[in-house]
Parts: sequence; structure tokens; C-alpha cells
Amino acid sequence: MKAYCVSSHGNNLSQKAQNIFTGKDINPLAPSVNKARLSDAKEVKNGKLLGL
Repeated sequence: MKAYCVSSHGNNLSQKAQNIFTGKDINPLAPSVNKARLSDAKEVKNGKLLGL
């Protein structure tokens, strides 16, 4: 099964969402509302934010 970002983050990346597989709440991904997201280049490069 192929998972997409929308599976976890929903269609609107500026709002809180719930992972459809685990039911876990996920904070907004958009840096405009969550300054900590996508701010660590090392984590982004290593895929940690993508769940890889």
C-alpha cells in the first residue's frame, strides 16, 4: 500500500489532522502556523519528518 502525506496530514497542512492508519493526532505541517516544522534540514534530509 502506498501512503501519501495527505494520509497523515490531511488536505489542509495548516490545520491539525489525524493519521488515518494510527489515529494519532498530528500537528500542522505548514511552517506558517507551526514554526518548528520543516525547520531542521538534517531531519528533512534524513526523512524523519516523512516517516521513512
